Amino acid sequence: MAFCTSCGTQMTESGTCPVCSPAPAPSFQEQQPPPPPPPPPQYQQPVPPPPPQYQQPVPPPPQQYQPQQQFVRQPQAQQNPIVADGIGTIKKFLSPDPIEAAGAAVGSQTHSWVVTAGVGILLGALTIMLLARTLFGEIMGAMGGFGGFLGNMGVSLPLGPFFGYGLLACLISFAVWACCIKGVYAISKVNAPFAMVLNLTASSLLPAALAGVAAILFSFFYPTGSILLVFVGLVANVIMLYVGLNQSAQFQKSPFWLFLIAYIVCLIIMAFVTQKLVEMTLEAVGKAMESRLDSFNPFGGMNPFDIGW
Repeated sequence: MAFCTSCGTQMTESGTCPVCSPAPAPSFQEQQPPPPPPPPPQYQQPVPPPPPQYQQPVPPPPQQYQPQQQFVRQPQAQQNPIVADGIGTIKKFLSPDPIEAAGAAVGSQTHSWVVTAGVGILLGALTIMLLARTLFGEIMGAMGGFGGFLGNMGVSLPLGPFFGYGLLACLISFAVWACCIKGVYAISKVNAPFAMVLNLTASSLLPAALAGVAAILFSFFYPTGSILLVFVGLVANVIMLYVGLNQSAQFQKSPFWLFLIAYIVCLIIMAFVTQKLVEMTLEAVGKAMESRLDSFNPFGGMNPFDIGW
C-alpha cells in the first residue's frame, strides 16, 4: 500500500491522493440521468373551510371614570287637579251620555266648580250681550226708515253694560241655585258637603252654556232661533240639575216637590234681581247713547226738545 508523501493519506488504486488531488470528472456514461418530469397536477375538490367557531365576545376593559356634565331631566308640570276635574266634567257632558257629567261633578273631590261655573257664567254673559244686540237690531228694523236714519246717525247699542250686568246676573243666579239645592239636601236630612253642591250646580250650567254658544252662532243669520235656543238651554239646565240631584245621594223620598219649591223660590229671587239689573243696565245704556247723540247735536249738547214749550 502506498501513501501520499505530502499528507500521508493512503493512495487510491489509481495512484492518486484523495486529499491532495481533485477527483476526476465523471465521464458521460457516469453522469446521472436528468430527473423525471413532475407528474401532472391532479385537480381535487376544494376543501371547505372549517365552520366558524362562535365565541363569546370579550368584554372591553373597564374604562376609567371621567366626570361629565349631568343633564337632569326636569319633571313635567302636573296639571292642577281642579282644572283636570273641571275639564273631565266638560268632556263627560260632551260625550254621548251627557248626564254622566253630573255624576262626575258629584264624585269630584276638588272644587272643580271653579272651572265649569266659570265657563257657564262667561258664556251666559256673552249670550245676554248678543241677545241684546239681536233685539236692538230687530227693533231698529221694525222702525223702518227712522231706524235706518238713526243707524246713519251713528246710533248703536253699547254692549259693555249688557256684558257686565249679564255677568253679574249669571253669578247671582249660580249662587242662588246653589243655596236652594243645599236647602233641599238639608230638609231631606242628607249630608252633602257644600263643595259637592257647588260642583253639581256648576255642572248643570253646561247645557245652558252649550245653548248659548249655539245662540251666538244663530244670531248672525237667524236671530229668532237664537232666542229659542236660550230658552231650551234653560230648560235643559233645570232637568240636568234635578237628575244630578237624584244621582248624588240616596233620598228616602223623592225630592221632586222639594226641588220644585226650590225652583220657584229661585225664580222669585231672580225676578227681583233681574228687574234691578235691567234698570241699571238701561240707565247705563241710556247715558252712553245720550253721550253719543250729543256728539252729533248741532245745538252744542242742548236738547232742542227741552226748551220749555
